[in-house]
Amino acid sequence: MRKFAIIAGLIFFIGPLLSINYKLKELKVEQKGELVKMRIVEKPISCLGTKAKWFMKVEYKGVVRSIQISGNYCEEHEAGDYVDIRYLEGGDIILLPSYSTKTQFISIAALSFFGLFVLVYYGVMNKPFKR
Repeated sequence: MRKFAIIAGLIFFIGPLLSINYKLKELKVEQKGELVKMRIVEKPISCLGTKAKWFMKVEYKGVVRSIQISGNYCEEHEAGDYVDIRYLEGGDIILLPSYSTKTQFISIAALSFFGLFVLVYYGVMNKPFKR
């Protein structure tokens, strides 16, 4: 069980930290990016279902980018519509105006601390799992 705790702890500690660089770029766009009008080039015909991930393509200054959207957002807009998208000039990340990175940073921190706890308490200190 000690090896399992060490491996699980490392996965839960290091795994979330691997995404932190991209999340920091998203945070920069969220804080410093401007709302610009982008034209919807392509979107799904129907966006029914809550578990599915839907994507639409938007165009800005001749460059087409893809962005994940919710089913409600998809149903509210049509191809050809102009929508507000948060964008930082020169970057490749675009965000919906309502997008927030706060909960994602909280999740990364919580998973990393959990992994560190499992690694140290069960893996290094060798405390047995209680059944």
